[in-house]
Amino acid sequence: MSIALNLLVIALVLLIAYWWANQGAFGGFLHLLCVLAAATIAFAVWEPLSLWLLSLGGLRVYAWGIGLLLPFAVMLFVFRLASDRIVPDNLNFPASLNYVLGGAFGAASGIVSMGIVLLGGGLLQSQSELLGHAGWSRSSQSQGRPAAPSQGLWLPAHTITADIFANLSAGAMSPESGSASLKNRQPDFDRVSMGLARDGAYDGKSAIAIAPSAVELLGAAFSPAMTLPAALGGSQPIYAVGLQFSQPSFDFGEQFRMSASQVRLIGDSNRDQTAPTAHPVGWTSALAGGGRGFFGFDDISNYLTSPPGQQQVDAWLLFKGNELEGAAPRFVQVKGLRIPITSIEQLDPGAMMAKVMGQGEVQPPEFDPSLRTVAGNDLKVDNTLGQLQLSRNDIPGMRETDQYLTEGKGEFPSKSPRRVNKSLKIKGIFEPEGTRVVQLNITRGRSPIDIWDSPAREQAGADAGLFLVDAEGRSYAPIGYFWKRRNEGEVEIMLDPVRGVRSIDGFPSQGAATADELFAIYRVGAQSKLKAVRLGDIQIANADTDVAAQNGRR
Repeated sequence: MSIALNLLVIALVLLIAYWWANQGAFGGFLHLLCVLAAATIAFAVWEPLSLWLLSLGGLRVYAWGIGLLLPFAVMLFVFRLASDRIVPDNLNFPASLNYVLGGAFGAASGIVSMGIVLLGGGLLQSQSELLGHAGWSRSSQSQGRPAAPSQGLWLPAHTITADIFANLSAGAMSPESGSASLKNRQPDFDRVSMGLARDGAYDGKSAIAIAPSAVELLGAAFSPAMTLPAALGGSQPIYAVGLQFSQPSFDFGEQFRMSASQVRLIGDSNRDQTAPTAHPVGWTSALAGGGRGFFGFDDISNYLTSPPGQQQVDAWLLFKGNELEGAAPRFVQVKGLRIPITSIEQLDPGAMMAKVMGQGEVQPPEFDPSLRTVAGNDLKVDNTLGQLQLSRNDIPGMRETDQYLTEGKGEFPSKSPRRVNKSLKIKGIFEPEGTRVVQLNITRGRSPIDIWDSPAREQAGADAGLFLVDAEGRSYAPIGYFWKRRNEGEVEIMLDPVRGVRSIDGFPSQGAATADELFAIYRVGAQSKLKAVRLGDIQIANADTDVAAQNGRR
């Protein structure tokens, strides 16, 4: 529990109250109206604005916070400016009344203003604690389940503000059509912003937001008596929600991680009733070696995580039906993003277990043995840069971690004009834990596979991706390329672990008689076996490459 945050909130509220006590009752009242109006408009545009910011990529982890704070600040400035112009003169009251009422109106506006700051600031990417205050979060005492903090803020401005506008959204400030309100669309918003949203991996530094294009609802099901491990409650009514997360949702473009605090079911309710919510007790997802496994959110260290090297994760999240208090799920909210649930499949316990474990769904991959096999230097497990020598002090446009390139785009002389000190030398391309870098030769006219002039390209289309496929049927998309421009004496490197190279049009164009070399760069799960190369949905080559485990390198 942080005394600093408590003192800061109280001090700022008292400072605002003192200011308006000196300005008078009428000025304080006008300011309170401006604050309430600005906050109302901020909440009205919050979700649409945040969803637009989510699409901008770089602002994703700040979208929900900026989407609330920015319109509040702008509208408060506009309303204050307008009120000063429209009502330039003050009303005269007795001095004592000015102090009392001005201070009261100032304190009210201070609480709402600080509440907005806390609500919006809590949705900005940061640490799990704000000045030592964790809010609603998981702990060892709660067996890894989200729970209330042992002590709340002395002046819970965020809770007061959230309650005020939740009630206003269901009453005087409610939409003219529909049944939506903060109560049934964003229930217990103060818990989310001041705790749950940031209660993730890396002490809250993992991504707290997800773009709509990076997650897909696979379905929802209900079983009246599914059996879970005794530690999770045994046999009970269970809702299962299937979600597919793609690479743009991954932390730093490497791996997807999500805690039980960052996802919840929102039950159906009327506009004026706070919707019940439920956080997951467990999930099923693919194992690195194939098949699916069941995992429980029963420890603070447990996170839904994508297998290393894989660029999407399909998971079925399990929720206790009793926590929804008899209501049917209306939405699943994932890292702030609310996804409608339009239908729920009713299943008996056996069918539910088969569904979440993927029984009967996995088909063994089939490969065409008549196609040529790409191997050797044309398909190599290698994260080095060959003869290229780069200094970590001279890689404009690129980022590195521990002397390994992580992302960016840069052009460098193929021959370094000077020897690079070992402590500064870039060692290669970064390999997250459990993955290896694989390079595929796609040089035009000099590669065993033809993605430029073959009938397969015309059939697959210019927007088709170039994938490596392992023995389990898992596909890997390129995260970049390594282009040796021999005639120019330069090397171009592009790495984008988040977006990758989504189509073959994303690779540099080459002439038919090029002397260049172009390699597509992939991150593949360690200890897997590559079996094929695919252009879109069309297999264009076989492979027979074992991807060994990491040997201590990154």
